[in-house]
This record gives sequence, structure tokens and C-alpha cells, in this order.
Amino acid sequence: FFRPIASLTFNGMEDVKGSTEERQQQKERERDKRELKARSKKVDKYNKYAKLVRQDLEETARDNEWLREELAQVHLQNEMLKQRFKFLKAAEMQRRVDAAQAKMVAEIEEEAKKLRDEVEYAEWKKQEAAVRSNASAVPSATSHQPQS
Repeated sequence: FFRPIASLTFNGMEDVKGSTEERQQQKERERDKRELKARSKKVDKYNKYAKLVRQDLEETARDNEWLREELAQVHLQNEMLKQRFKFLKAAEMQRRVDAAQAKMVAEIEEEAKKLRDEVEYAEWKKQEAAVRSNASAVPSATSHQPQS
């Protein structure tokens, strides 16, 4: 029933030793759990960051595609405006030519009117001179005759 004292001490030390090893293993497991949890948090952070980067890249790709479409539209509008400007420039040139021609025609007509007026005035002067010369030659013969 009784155990020897030496064996009690040895068994007790063994128990203490065993419990110390168990505590040490427990501490190591807990440290490993903490490290694993810390690594897991880092991995989660990295994955969240990677997800945000992927989303940003996808959004940038969509924006770039939209900008390409907008740029194509701007190029198309630019070409249309070039064509319209070309047409308007030609129309403005034609308008200027027409205005210059109309001005020249008006100047020519004005000059022709002046010349017609001068010719009419010269003819009128000629007729008046002829009438005067006829009147001065004829009145001396007729002015002394009695009227009937």
C-alpha cells in the first residue's frame, strides 16, 4: 500500500516534468495559432488589396475603352467639321466673288449711265445748237412778214 519515498519524489518530478512539457507545447501551439492568425490577417489584407487593384485595373480598362470611343467620335466630328468648313469656305469665296462681280457690274452700269447721260446731253446740245442755228437763220426771214 505504501510506496517508497524515492519513487514518490521521482514520480512527482515526472509529473511536474510532464506538465511542464505539456505547458511548453501548449504555449508553442498558442504561439503558432497567433502567428497563423497574424499571417492569415496579412493574407486577407493582401487579398483585399489585390482585389482592389484588380477592380481598379478593370475600371481603368473600361475607362480607356470609353475614352477610345469618345476619341473616335471626336475624330469623326472633326472630319465632319473640316468638310463643313471646306464647304463654308468655298461658299464664302463664291459669295465674295459674286459680291465683287455685282460691284463691278454696278460700277459698269453706273459708268454706262454716265456715258449715256453724256451722249444724251451732247445730242441735246447738238439739237439745241441746230435749233438755235435754224432759229437764227429762219427768224430774220419770217419775223418781218406779217402774220395772217
